Amino acid sequence: MMELIKIDNYKLARMSSLKNIIDMKLKVKIFFTVFILSLIVCIIITPLRSGSESITIGVLTGFYLSSVVGAIVYYTLTTCALHRYNTKLSPIIIITAIFLGQSILRLPFHIIDFDRTSNSFLEYLIQVFSIALGYIVYLCKSIKIKVIVSILGIIFGLWLSYPGYKMWLNKLSYGTFTGRLDDSEEIYNFQFQTTLGDTISLRDFRDKYLLIDHWYTYCGVCYSEFPKVQEVYDKYKDNLNVSIISIHSRLEDKNENYSTGKNILEDNGYSFPCYSIDIEAPILEDLGVKAYPTVLIFDPESKLVFRGSIDFAEKYLKKALKE
Repeated sequence: MMELIKIDNYKLARMSSLKNIIDMKLKVKIFFTVFILSLIVCIIITPLRSGSESITIGVLTGFYLSSVVGAIVYYTLTTCALHRYNTKLSPIIIITAIFLGQSILRLPFHIIDFDRTSNSFLEYLIQVFSIALGYIVYLCKSIKIKVIVSILGIIFGLWLSYPGYKMWLNKLSYGTFTGRLDDSEEIYNFQFQTTLGDTISLRDFRDKYLLIDHWYTYCGVCYSEFPKVQEVYDKYKDNLNVSIISIHSRLEDKNENYSTGKNILEDNGYSFPCYSIDIEAPILEDLGVKAYPTVLIFDPESKLVFRGSIDFAEKYLKKALKE
């Protein structure tokens, strides 16, 4: 009788051990399934960052589009995975699998070379935020709280993905989140050339705000911003308190001359004034024109008060002119 009991206990122990192994294999399978799904999402979203004109939804393209799409998809993936596998796997393990899939191809590059990957870092953080939001909503017990947290999280995520991202890129390119330079006291006598080669300077624009769009021939982003520059020019061309111009940084080693920029603008149907300057001119570095396009605004006393993008420049002008 004792031997039969021992045999039964042995069988039960083996069955329990076998069940544990099966459960463990199932958990590992679920973990890697979620991990692979997250990794696939990461790979699919990558092309959206390119900014290709063929990949555009409304005003969203490039980092703005990939941020919005990534936020939605990772929030959805997190919510679905938690509800589907919560009885099989710990929620924190599920979140870990999603995070690893989302980060394994990206985080090492941000750590190793942050300067070169900083443009896309906020997009990465937005995706992490979406994963965390999905987890927080899952933990909420009340439906009402779930709805409130979801709405607030989505609003914040969307703000980060567009206006917030514009501020992030402005900071990286120009040193400030909005372009405003409140501590500027130096009065500049910035000189450049007309299409005929005559020298003109900031003194010729005294007593008014001067907005300058700096660009050069081989800057694709510059061309994409021209419609906005034209829009701002058309809005203020009859305003005696402001002048809107562009300055083409000419490449003299490529035989560009004073009229190269004007000819390019006219060929593309733009009418805002165009002047010229040697791209190697030291004054450009002094003014902080280190990337293109760069928009500068000088106040009526020729003080540099703004350095940034055309979008933030328009907002600055509205406030300065008290519109």
